[in-house]
Amino acid sequence: MDAQKIIRYRQLLNEHQNFLNGYEKIKKNNMIGLNNLKRSNMEKMFFNMVDSMCEDCMFYTNKGDIWLINPNTKEWIITYHSPTKYAWWNYDFFETVYKFLSMDIKDREPIANWIQTRMNVRANLCEPDTLPGDYDWSADFKIEKVISYGRFLNFNLWMQNHNYYNY
Repeated sequence: MDAQKIIRYRQLLNEHQNFLNGYEKIKKNNMIGLNNLKRSNMEKMFFNMVDSMCEDCMFYTNKGDIWLINPNTKEWIITYHSPTKYAWWNYDFFETVYKFLSMDIKDREPIANWIQTRMNVRANLCEPDTLPGDYDWSADFKIEKVISYGRFLNFNLWMQNHNYYNY
C-alpha cells in the first residue's frame, strides 16, 4: 500500500473517531434525529472509504454487464447485470470496509446506495458473492474475460464525469 493510501486511511480513521466523539455528545444530550444523523455520517464515511479504495479500479462493460474491477490485483468489486438489474458485490472487499468502520455487514443499504449513486444504476437485488457458512458463488465471477474483452473507463474519470466527488 502506498503512502498516500495510508495517509488517506488515517484521515478516515480520524474522521470516524471524531464522528464517534460527536455521537457520544449528542447521545448524552438525547437529541432528536440521532439515528438519521448517525446514518448519514456513517454513509458519508462509507462512501469516502470505498471511493478511496477504488481509485485504481476500472469500470468494464461486457455483454451488457457493468463491472468494477481492480486490473492490477484482478479483484472485482461490483458487477451489475443490466437485463435483470441484479448487483453482486465482493464480500471480502466490503467486509474490510465494514470492519474498519465498525459497521454490521448485514446492513446492505450502504452498499446498495453506493452502487446506485456511483454507478448510476438501481438494482432490484443487491447480494454478496458469498455468505460465510451459507453459500459461496465467488467462483462464478470470472473476470479474466471481462478484462480481456470488455471496454473500460477509469474509476476516477467516471467519478469526475458524473460529479460524484461532491457527495
